[in-house]
Amino acid sequence: MGIRFYCPNGHKLNVKEFQAGRRGICPYCGAKIQIPTKSTRPGSKHTKAEKEAAIRTENAMPAAAPPPVPARQAEPPAPTSPPEIPETPAVADPLDEAGDVVWYVRPAGGGQFGPATSDIMRNWIGEGRVSSDSLVWREGWRDWRGASDVFPTLR
Repeated sequence: MGIRFYCPNGHKLNVKEFQAGRRGICPYCGAKIQIPTKSTRPGSKHTKAEKEAAIRTENAMPAAAPPPVPARQAEPPAPTSPPEIPETPAVADPLDEAGDVVWYVRPAGGGQFGPATSDIMRNWIGEGRVSSDSLVWREGWRDWRGASDVFPTLR
């Protein structure tokens, strides 16, 4: 049977009996330890029996009223669709107006594309990766916007 004890940092250790009284190192934290001559923590069989006894006594005692559950504050519901964005005046081509900025796209089906240049965005719109119900974002914007609001060709 081994010697069961805790290292100074609380890690459970179990060593062979022939190491009793020797010095050792905790394999978890590297702390130097003096191995005791006898076990200083109970074995798992002892703790399991104690837990079962505690459960039996708990079941025999009359049940007390459960503690009151604190009232939860109402949380706002998770958005199911993109937030309504006020209409901004449309420009001829937002990709030309933006210049050399980085774009990102979130399709309605999930996922995210980007970073992308204006030329790549044109390709993605042509390929159908960017649809009217996608969300788009570019450098300089605070929030995501609906693709149909940004690109009039998707309406």
